[in-house]
Amino acid sequence: MASVYYGSEMMGETATANPVYMSQAMLANFSSAEYYANEATRAEENVVLAGYEEKKEYAAPVKLGMLVAVPLTGRWGLQTGLNYMRHRTVSSQKTTSATIHDRRTYHYMGIPLQATYQIVRSSWGGIYAVGGGEADFNVKARGEMDGHDYSPQRDRLQLSATLGAGLQYTPLPQIALYAEPQIAYYFDNGSAVDTRMKDQPLNFSLQFGLKYIFQ
Repeated sequence: MASVYYGSEMMGETATANPVYMSQAMLANFSSAEYYANEATRAEENVVLAGYEEKKEYAAPVKLGMLVAVPLTGRWGLQTGLNYMRHRTVSSQKTTSATIHDRRTYHYMGIPLQATYQIVRSSWGGIYAVGGGEADFNVKARGEMDGHDYSPQRDRLQLSATLGAGLQYTPLPQIALYAEPQIAYYFDNGSAVDTRMKDQPLNFSLQFGLKYIFQ
């Protein structure tokens, strides 16, 4: 079984929350006579950076929409439109000498296609069930690291399946304000971009917006 070495030039105990493996180039900055004495050992054993801690948090996604609802038959209908969604990732990397804060914000425009079923219909609006899918396009990505702005890599097309309920209020004929708590499952799109959708594919979201209802 291969050993695990912690690269450090400081005395005393060291620990790492999430081990970070170092390349041979990085190892040149550290000294260990026993370790470097055997070239074969260097190729086989794992070396991690000591005193390293990484913390990552995902802000709750913000989702707004403008939808069009089309009644079909009975209580059934379809809705589609355009959604705006924001995902934010905040991470910090701490070493023995410094702490780096990295904040990334990803802006998505999504096109949903969902079936609806009216549970309660009233003159003031109604309550309905909703389910279907959505395609989200990452239109903008912004990063900020310790006060310096940069442009991170954009995410790929993100597909998801959704299931939830809706409450709508119709202050004007054919115009409704709605709120939809939903559970969404985000499929793996093969992107290396780090968002809540990758780390937690099953997500709860609350969407608000404006809806036009065909009659």
